[in-house]
Amino acid sequence: MGMGQISIVAKWLWWDEAVAGGWAFRHRLLTRDILVGVEDPFKMTRLLVLYNQPTDAAAFDVYYRDKHIPLAKTIPGVRSCTVSAQAPGLMAGGPAPYLVAELDFDSPADFQAALASPEGQATAADLANFAQAGVTLVSFDVKSV
Repeated sequence: MGMGQISIVAKWLWWDEAVAGGWAFRHRLLTRDILVGVEDPFKMTRLLVLYNQPTDAAAFDVYYRDKHIPLAKTIPGVRSCTVSAQAPGLMAGGPAPYLVAELDFDSPADFQAALASPEGQATAADLANFAQAGVTLVSFDVKSV
């Protein structure tokens, strides 16, 4: 595959992301396999946040929606931010988390820079304001299989 083809694909994906927002990410995962023999240009790092069941779910929800999400969206380098739409189902182990959030970053370097930024530090410190029941943070690089 020539560089011209890769460039066209990359430009099309960028345009798609600018127009369609979150849909572009899902499409990117389906499209990336056509770049056979090329280092994965869409590798990213994901932060998975698992919140334990709060004592006061209503207060947690209001604070999370009105304060924490807007704060997290200020973190530089966040490609996307998603949360579970309903209580997560537990397949094994336990107990089930109350809420799951995912923040995606373009690279491990972007993720580290985000954590070190004032916005990243403020968001991490904000966990103490509403996640008293506990929270598990897991980061990992994402790849297609």
